[in-house]
Amino acid sequence: MQYIRSKQLGLHKPRLQVLVISLLCLFLLIFPKGGIKIGNLPITWGYLFLLITILFNAISSGKKICRLCFYSLISLLPFQVISLVTICTNGYSNTGYFVSLLLNFFIFPYAFLGFFSEKLTASSINLIFSWIKKGVLFVAISGIFLFFYKIFFGSFLEIPLLTINFHDRNQLELAKCIDRGGIFKLISTYNNGNLYGICILMLLPLYNTLETSQTRKLIVKSSLILTLSRTIWLGLLFVEFFYYVSQTGDFRKKLFSITILFALTTMVLVGVRYIFPFNLDFLFDRLLGTRIGQFAILKNARFFSNMPFEEVYEIVYLGIIKSFGYSGLLFYIIGMTMPMVLSLTTVSQSENGSKIKRSLILGIVCYLFISLGDGALLLIPVICFYWTLCMLLLAMNSSSKEIQ
Repeated sequence: MQYIRSKQLGLHKPRLQVLVISLLCLFLLIFPKGGIKIGNLPITWGYLFLLITILFNAISSGKKICRLCFYSLISLLPFQVISLVTICTNGYSNTGYFVSLLLNFFIFPYAFLGFFSEKLTASSINLIFSWIKKGVLFVAISGIFLFFYKIFFGSFLEIPLLTINFHDRNQLELAKCIDRGGIFKLISTYNNGNLYGICILMLLPLYNTLETSQTRKLIVKSSLILTLSRTIWLGLLFVEFFYYVSQTGDFRKKLFSITILFALTTMVLVGVRYIFPFNLDFLFDRLLGTRIGQFAILKNARFFSNMPFEEVYEIVYLGIIKSFGYSGLLFYIIGMTMPMVLSLTTVSQSENGSKIKRSLILGIVCYLFISLGDGALLLIPVICFYWTLCMLLLAMNSSSKEIQ
């Protein structure tokens, strides 16, 4: 499939760009948890290589940045200011999450929308799409294999430094909250079912667009069902429903496809319950897996927070209110949605480009939606994926101009 048509088929220093993109995709998408820990701070190979790449790009980057990327970065400034001022005033109590906040909202946005977007060509975008297409399928197949491996052999198959952080070895069952009454969630190489589901859901609309094989699509969606997570199941239905709605074609065919989707989903869930007799009480848990207590923050929430920064809750919006107040939530929403809003002001030149653009927007919207339940905002590599989608989305707007 030719993802982007362009007369510009060459890459600047092509071998180096191919190597860099391949290594980043390999260790961010396929093996995101490989690495070590220094204290409580995880050092993963993907993030380490990403930071090295950012450093070299910062040194060698030109002065140009696409207009829409520039406006997106400006829209993020209010959240950066309010979060930084709040932390400087109130302090922080968790070094790991503080470093993650700095990376996710002070370094990565400028790297992806500033340095990296400047160097994207049609060929480099095609290469990224190719890695996403192959990488998503690989982690899905790996996840399904590991899911059944755990059932049959009673232990997880771990490769320290690659599929798991060296200092987390032999701790998956106790530390990752993945037990569903004797059956463990599908975690793939992400070490956590919800984290895997969140990351793959963001990429799923794009994967659906790039992949033509229905069998491969089914494998990926099956892996999401085996995460045994209400949030991920709801997110999957959300993506599939709006993916079908966003496609061009006869409305009756869309309605038929959506009906079949819900029927198949119900059948799969019943089948999973029949084959793997795990506890279904979590589906009807009014405490939302202990997350209901997070709503208590609304009783004493203020426009500006007066609490030390500790973490961001699974329910991201409540976590932002706790850490940075209602003002922080307002500025967070503006900063996170602006790339999508700006992209809607331009029109892709080809139908193929429009399909990809819609899929990228749906991936971004999906993350904002599942953040109502579990957004894993500060966990590796969630927001890295988010800014990657934003970068690709803005790069798809061929009418974007450059500013000095």
